[in-house]
Amino acid sequence: MTTVAQPVFNKKNESFAQGILLGVVGTDVPVFELLKLTPPYKLGVNGYSFAVTNNGYLLFHPDLRPLYGDNDSLKPNYNSVDLAEVELSDDREILRTKMVDRKHESMNMDVKVHTSNMKRAQERSNSYNFIELKDTPFSLGLAIVNDYGHYYMKPNVEIDEEGLQDLINLNNDNGTLAQAGSWIYCQLTNAEAKNMTKLEGVILKVNESFSQTGNPDYTLKCDQELIKHIIFDAKVTENLGSCWQQKFQNLQMANTSDSVVLQFVGTKGGLTRYYLNPRALQESDFVLENNNTLQADYYTRATVLGNDSFLYSVPFDAGNYNNDTLVTASSIVLVDNAPAAAVGIQFKWSFLQDMFTNVTTNCTEEECMKCSDEDIDCYLLDNDAYIILSETQEKIGKPLSDYKPAVMMELSGEDGTLDVVYKKMIITDFQGMCQKGDGTDSAASILLDPFFSVSAYLRWLTHYVILQLVQFSVYDWLYAGVWAEATPTFHSYSYKPCDKVYTFFTHDPETSVTSMSGSIGCGDCEIGYSIEAVNGSNLFLLVLKTEETCECRKNVTSFQPEEKIYNNTEKCARKSVQRHRRRPETCHAYHDEENSDDCGGATSVQASMLMLFIIAIFAARLPLQYLDSTLQ
Repeated sequence: MTTVAQPVFNKKNESFAQGILLGVVGTDVPVFELLKLTPPYKLGVNGYSFAVTNNGYLLFHPDLRPLYGDNDSLKPNYNSVDLAEVELSDDREILRTKMVDRKHESMNMDVKVHTSNMKRAQERSNSYNFIELKDTPFSLGLAIVNDYGHYYMKPNVEIDEEGLQDLINLNNDNGTLAQAGSWIYCQLTNAEAKNMTKLEGVILKVNESFSQTGNPDYTLKCDQELIKHIIFDAKVTENLGSCWQQKFQNLQMANTSDSVVLQFVGTKGGLTRYYLNPRALQESDFVLENNNTLQADYYTRATVLGNDSFLYSVPFDAGNYNNDTLVTASSIVLVDNAPAAAVGIQFKWSFLQDMFTNVTTNCTEEECMKCSDEDIDCYLLDNDAYIILSETQEKIGKPLSDYKPAVMMELSGEDGTLDVVYKKMIITDFQGMCQKGDGTDSAASILLDPFFSVSAYLRWLTHYVILQLVQFSVYDWLYAGVWAEATPTFHSYSYKPCDKVYTFFTHDPETSVTSMSGSIGCGDCEIGYSIEAVNGSNLFLLVLKTEETCECRKNVTSFQPEEKIYNNTEKCARKSVQRHRRRPETCHAYHDEENSDDCGGATSVQASMLMLFIIAIFAARLPLQYLDSTLQ
């Protein structure tokens, strides 16, 4: 929410020249209304819009996180998050300075971004375009990913009766189901939006436009370009239903009919078309959790991976399930370098485990190591070093660094290794919230101050006297026989704004290697390792060979998020930084012909101590029953 305000002057002829200010009129505008100007399908995959004020503070940005905690509490500094604190590679604040100065320019910049709720990170090359918003103190910016972000697929269809029929057939085609994203396709009334889906609303408005004039170009109250996209997507995917049915019949013949739960396609126009396996016993929430296709992880991460590979992923809390975890595999479809759709399936994790076990245990060579051997541990990792498959299911969905930090240090070059499989990335979150300390820090230095004991005693005495005065009641003193039972209360942890340091790992196809082997010294023993990329996917097979009693006692780095502690020099340097600001172009602080005598005055108001004392005595002598009845 942002507030738009404007001064109101007296425009009468005899007073207008004096600039008499009558007041200020304003209104609150939801940021959601501003985001309508830049719909996601026009920005493309991993593209976004943002706006800053004349002070460089964010008005909206995909990385602006004003809430925290399970109760969605508002952060104390939510309205003063600076652009330089989210566009982390803008060290010289070039982008920020130009936007504060309301420039109309464009520039390229390599940035570090975190995704998946601070679970993953990657480096991108973005193209930034920005312009001032006239008659406001704001500047609007657009960030488009270089390479695939500059390609756009335009649908070559029209909004006609044939297209309307394609929309109607979406949920009647060979058992397939469909839903539209939670974008704004058409203007619906509150009743319509409450009682129908987005797709039903599109069909309703398109049908109404034909029934009125037969030409929707003038009467259709919808985003016509987005409607053309969804009609085009419906036409292109109309034969997928029969194809998916055939696939499930093949699975039935192979006695794996319940292994695949869902097949789907997500399109640029926000259309998700899917087919649920009627023989699958397991339910999937995939469609509900990934409503907006272009902004879903299966779509964005598959686009970065490329159209020659499948992206495999599991939920981060998959280790808490009992063999019913679903694995999602998706791949991007590119049309002349433009991301058009993402296709994929969801299948049972136990199905993947069975295939992995068969492949890694059926070894015909005499000196072949098997993952079933006692001294061998095997893992399937994704491109961000999260565990997709392990012998211990509790590890599924967790980062490898939580269980094998020494191995993770080796694979990321922490020990000085030149060739790395995973690139280490450190990102500082300037919007973090840390738990407040309990005051148990070392206090040895205060013993050096001879006046500390005296000042501490005086502070305690002052607090004690004030507390007694606050709790003192004349009525309780006169009627000491009346007691009330007190019950203890338990307070939850409190949090404070802080800077947090996150450590991420990711495989960089341009600089990272795809295979690596060696050994890690751990005191009296060592851990042998070998890692190899799985072709056509984002997976890596990691094999560890070690003795059962071998525990790595070497010093390892903690990869958990930690509060960034600044020393005195760093604190001073941070406080001395003066970021570029810009004053408003117009100011109404005074007027040359204004007469200050016309302004109103004010007078001080003081409470009478005698009257307060009389009221206190009177209240203390009232019977308790009278007070209770009055309060009720």
